[in-house]
Amino acid sequence: MYHQLNFAPIDGSGEGSGIAWFNRPGRLLGPHHLIALGYIILALVLRAATFGNPVVHTDEQLYLLFADRMLQGDLPYIDIWDRKPVGLFLLYAAIQAAFGPGPMGYQLIACLFAAGSAFLIQRLAQRIASRRASILAGASYLGLLGIFDLASGQTPVFYNLAMLVAAWLLVRQIETRDPARLALRGAAAMLLIGLAIQIKYTAGFEGFAFGLILIAVARQQGARPLTIAALAGLWSLCAALPTLLALGYYVWLGHAAAFIDANFFSIFQRSAFASSTYPELFKNLIVLISFWLAAGISALRVRDAGGGFGTISPRSFPYLWLGAAVLAFLGFGTWYNHYLGPVLVPLAIAIAPALDAAGHQGKVWFGLLVAMPLLASPVVTATNIAIRGNAAEATHVAAIIQAERGNGCIYVHDGDTALYRLTQSCLPTRYAFPPHLATLEEASAIAGGQDHEIAAILARQPTVIAMVARPLGDNPNLPGRALVEREIARSYELYARPMLGKRTYLLYRLRPGPRPPGA
Repeated sequence: MYHQLNFAPIDGSGEGSGIAWFNRPGRLLGPHHLIALGYIILALVLRAATFGNPVVHTDEQLYLLFADRMLQGDLPYIDIWDRKPVGLFLLYAAIQAAFGPGPMGYQLIACLFAAGSAFLIQRLAQRIASRRASILAGASYLGLLGIFDLASGQTPVFYNLAMLVAAWLLVRQIETRDPARLALRGAAAMLLIGLAIQIKYTAGFEGFAFGLILIAVARQQGARPLTIAALAGLWSLCAALPTLLALGYYVWLGHAAAFIDANFFSIFQRSAFASSTYPELFKNLIVLISFWLAAGISALRVRDAGGGFGTISPRSFPYLWLGAAVLAFLGFGTWYNHYLGPVLVPLAIAIAPALDAAGHQGKVWFGLLVAMPLLASPVVTATNIAIRGNAAEATHVAAIIQAERGNGCIYVHDGDTALYRLTQSCLPTRYAFPPHLATLEEASAIAGGQDHEIAAILARQPTVIAMVARPLGDNPNLPGRALVEREIARSYELYARPMLGKRTYLLYRLRPGPRPPGA
């Protein structure tokens, strides 16, 4: 079934060469450069439809709003609230500072991160497959990103690259068995994982698995127990360092409690999600059925070729990583499609040997593992844009709101966070992400309660209230929505019903004159 399995070591020569080509100044357009360039072009083609779209994904709207407010002096967790790590917001703020306002900057940088990840997938996949198969594995990853709603700037697009560089360092240590570099490579890998954790805390699950693999490698390469214990302490500190630095900054500002509550406690105060997440889990796993089969068959083939999983080797490493990533995904309890982002990296590496199959079987695997994702990706992306809206529609809705906003704030009760930024509105609440107040999953995580916060917002008399005609989410906060509707009946009037994608917005403006009794 497999006519070629290339297990060449990383020695700087032949198809199995590593990154030694970086040190060859005369090869400005060597094969690795061409592969990297090909991935950049492919990523641009697959993701171009999202460029400049401010409503491409609800999470990214919040990240960009955070960046905008931080550049205006707001402090995360104090002036504007979410539970994501501050490193993510710093990344978005740095991109916005460099490229200007709007989504184009972060979307282009995310495109480069995706292409860079595909390139490193290719380099790691070439440890267990031919160059041709490894190139196809990297292309498959780019296609899978679009299928799982990762065609723009979601968090895994960024931190997957850090995890891949960390994985590369581990593989280098496994292959070279250089005791002098064990501590340094391990420290660098865990520091990269620490940076990934500061983009999304769930990267810590994979980071823990990487730490265990590092300890196993140290033991395998003859390190003594006391040395291993010291190394484990060093590596753990490196993984925790970025988060400790962020915490230290908030301690210095006097806001340690707010940082700790948002980053570490609030996630446990969120209620369980609706049972509809189980069909979502089933759907996501079924979409990848051919990939699970290919990875399983490849794992058996690699093990039969001498890469048994009892010993950590470059051949077994991708499958150990894949197992850890799958367990981390299943353990979340919420299974949105983009949560599969971390799984896609080791999965793309793991399927590479299947792409070396010859004849009819090879064509079948190519169709399922490469052609299908590349063809489906733009279709899924276009469908998502049709549902959520495009740049022109978002700009139109924002203009209608801006015409009535005056000098006051708008309040987006249930809808797109991007409307705050597009209208250049002040924020009526630090809970600017509408689901924090409009869905019951967050009921226990909001200080003082959702309805108390909604009442406080309405008391400030936002000049425009925007909400979708039908509540979003599986578990809407209907009492909170009723509170908004009662205030609308007393003090507001409906003045527009624009469409944004497939959703109808209800826009209400504050009626002039004195408010009715009891308002």
